[in-house]
Amino acid sequence: MQVHSELDARDALKWVKASPVLPDLILLDCMMPEMSGHEFCVELRKTVPDAVVPVIMISAKTDEENIVSGLSHGCNDFIWSATVTLAQCTPFLAELTCRLLSVLGFVNSAQAARRFCVVLDDICLACKAGTV
Repeated sequence: MQVHSELDARDALKWVKASPVLPDLILLDCMMPEMSGHEFCVELRKTVPDAVVPVIMISAKTDEENIVSGLSHGCNDFIWSATVTLAQCTPFLAELTCRLLSVLGFVNSAQAARRFCVVLDDICLACKAGTV
């Protein structure tokens, strides 16, 4: 499993368009510079109309309007995330793992869960370092 990250939604969209293989999943924040997660989803669905690329949006904005907007603009799931402290990192990653596995159709796959744990450990380390 490979992880690719971009700090800007426009760069992420360029990467998806240029990539010879579509990603298995896109995980993005709703609030990003240059282009919002909602706008990214709209553009992604125009660019990749026939392929199913699941998108999970993460946001500190929990109002119903924001969630409905994300889902109606093409994201497949929405996770609420306030600033994650070290104490909150483990429960947040447990929920994120379940949602990732569910969206990808690996609900009962121990092998997929182990692969995601490696990726999520990297995310947790980034949380601790303050780079996420």
